[in-house]
Amino acid sequence: TAVDPEFAVEAASLSRAIVLDAEDDDGDEGLIGGHLIVVHTPDVAQFVEGVEFVNFGQQGNIGRYPFHFHMSLDVSGSVLSKNVVHHSNQRCLVMHGTN
Repeated sequence: TAVDPEFAVEAASLSRAIVLDAEDDDGDEGLIGGHLIVVHTPDVAQFVEGVEFVNFGQQGNIGRYPFHFHMSLDVSGSVLSKNVVHHSNQRCLVMHGTN
């Protein structure tokens, strides 16, 4: 049977065993969620694998992204793999001052 590339699809499971789910605050119009920030960790490899981030990020607040490496310099060997970010309020992954 021939495969028609016009009908090809990609499918992925969005559920993960570790779920970080920020609650909505009253009065913020649903735009203020949680944020995970790795700050000033030079020469320390970071491993984040298989995590689901829900309602993370803070729209209108600079530096409050769902996942943020901030001024960590050299984090060679770090692994961010098999993670899911959905219902994000601002961007997804930001690396600032980090190699």
